[in-house]
Amino acid sequence: MDNLSAMWSNTANSLKRLLYASWPCAVLLATFGIVGDFNGWWEERSFLTNMLSAICGALFGIPVALIFLQQISTQQALLIEKRRTVALARKVINNLKVAVESLSPSGMLIAEEKGVQVRKHSEELERYALDRATDIDMQKIRIECQEIVDSWSDLSVMPGNSAAHIINEMQQKWTYFNQEIYTRSMESEIDWIPVSLVNKFDKMMETLNSFNEVSEGSGLYFLEEEMYMGGRVSDDLKDSHPANIHQASRSLGVLARVLTAPKCAIDLLVEIEEYLPE
Repeated sequence: MDNLSAMWSNTANSLKRLLYASWPCAVLLATFGIVGDFNGWWEERSFLTNMLSAICGALFGIPVALIFLQQISTQQALLIEKRRTVALARKVINNLKVAVESLSPSGMLIAEEKGVQVRKHSEELERYALDRATDIDMQKIRIECQEIVDSWSDLSVMPGNSAAHIINEMQQKWTYFNQEIYTRSMESEIDWIPVSLVNKFDKMMETLNSFNEVSEGSGLYFLEEEMYMGGRVSDDLKDSHPANIHQASRSLGVLARVLTAPKCAIDLLVEIEEYLPE
């Protein structure tokens, strides 16, 4: 019953008017035909009888058939729009993936591996700052971190103008995905991505933007300062003030987040894509 009610509410007004006009006429013709049968009007008038019967059936059936055809056409158009919207959504997601991958020239997996390595050293320094009794190989940390800083251009394009261009393009594509395609998905009755996942990628975009921000004081990218601090890890730091060790740990932590961010972004995009219907 609900389906019939929905079908009627979606029927075009012109078809409704046709139905309102044709069915009363059909009832009149049917009544006229029945009366004629009882009075013998149609004897030896087979052609006229068939013609009136056909007209009566047409007045009853054609409007109903047109309503059903309209519903089929509407459903087909909705299905086509769904497919177009999903195809567009997948295209934008794929474009975002390509943009994210370009943030790591040597590849995201290599950058992530180096990021995990730097994060480990950051945590080691933090533990040592809190407890000097902790065993730590400062020379190993210094050598490995310096190698990463020296090869930074192969691991990440952030910070720099090329990164700013890539991130700006990503922001535009994500905004289009989250607004325009979202609106089209609602119109096409497509289940959208969970809000929690959308918020996660919003935060990821904020993080990527923050890595490429300019320091107001010096005009330098703040990440360059963190790279400078990360490269200053030295054997002397072992006997330095805890505040200096905390600073070195924090700088290495920033570098680790920069190196691992592209892989995290790709993982989120893959998760988003899984929510899109086939």
